[in-house]
Amino acid sequence: MDITYPAKGKCCFCDGEYINGGHSPVPIVHECATSLRCCDKCYLENVVPTILYRNTDEYAAEVHKREQKIRRKLATQGLRLKKSRTKNHTADDYGGYQIIEIYSNRIEAGEKFDLSLEDVEDYANEE
Repeated sequence: MDITYPAKGKCCFCDGEYINGGHSPVPIVHECATSLRCCDKCYLENVVPTILYRNTDEYAAEVHKREQKIRRKLATQGLRLKKSRTKNHTADDYGGYQIIEIYSNRIEAGEKFDLSLEDVEDYANEE
């Protein structure tokens, strides 16, 4: 399924106008917001540095540290964290998480690995 974007529209960051279909604001704007686009300036200033940072060892270590902290917190609540194993970055469940109830092996949240790390942190802190 090909998605076509209007040639001109409103940038989701600066409210300026983008041309030629604009750019995807992912990973700054959540992946499910596929209809949003940004202008060239905002793409270069915001999105590209974020993409480059997310490909560093420093970012990977930060995410791992956050995951471990969440896993410990969930374990005290009888829950465990499961991360999608999908390697295809265009798949719906890429990089997503589920929360599983340990004893019954029932999915508590994120049935389709649709939770972000921030969502999981919020869920763990609510309990």
